[in-house]
Amino acid sequence: MKKLSLFDLIFITLFIFSAVFLFIFLFRKNKYINIVVKVTNDNVLYAETYPPNWFVNLFRKGMSEKDGLGRVTAEIKDIYLYDIGPNRKAAYLLLNIKATYDKRSSQYSYKGKPLLVSSPIKIQFEKVLINGLVTFVEGIEDSRDEKILKLEARLIENNPVFPNVRGVEPFIANAVNIGDEVKSFDGKTLIKVIDKKIEPAIRIVVSDKGQSFAVNDPIFKDVFLTIKVRTQKINNEYYFFDDLRIKVGLGMPVNLENITIWPTITKVVDIKDKDDDFK
Repeated sequence: MKKLSLFDLIFITLFIFSAVFLFIFLFRKNKYINIVVKVTNDNVLYAETYPPNWFVNLFRKGMSEKDGLGRVTAEIKDIYLYDIGPNRKAAYLLLNIKATYDKRSSQYSYKGKPLLVSSPIKIQFEKVLINGLVTFVEGIEDSRDEKILKLEARLIENNPVFPNVRGVEPFIANAVNIGDEVKSFDGKTLIKVIDKKIEPAIRIVVSDKGQSFAVNDPIFKDVFLTIKVRTQKINNEYYFFDDLRIKVGLGMPVNLENITIWPTITKVVDIKDKDDDFK
């Protein structure tokens, strides 16, 4: 076998580099796209857990991740926080990232990992490391089955001082209005209050003879709401905020402009694929 000359080695090296470059040029290209990431703890398999408030408060618009050459590869464009409980928030980050598009598979990737809805992602924004799940990728259709649910719900407060009444304070009842909405990152309506009824709360009193009576409470109010909710249907169950189930008897967070409430669902009135009044 003839020994390769220096010229042959240079030619083969250039050929390999050209082939690699041509492959990348033809089949892979970088593109800045928008994605939405739900922040989780360090184990994304437990997506129903939420980061503490102090961690969520570290995020700010404009925070970025950079590569070794100082080029921005990911930037926080917006932050969406939703109260899940008194001390918990669901945090969604709208990111603009430098993704790689593979023409052969028609898929995006980021730092060598597939960029798909529900795929885990890890990004370091300055000195803050986040773990999360991708919930939206620009240009990729969400395969989840979206449904609009019409629900009846009631505001219930278990007050240890007044255990015989389950109504709410008047200022809470008055803070919720017909037409109040909760919006998503892309402007879609997630929740809308379409009806509201306020009645004096029922108080159970016991006479000196041990008889129970239901009377109207002079202060507390029973609040009955009709709301529409945008959900995803998965395995014949309906979910809100990706992992909160919609079922009769369960509470759901409603983050309005001036107040966050947790009404208890009392009835599923209707289920639709689309609703022209709910956009």
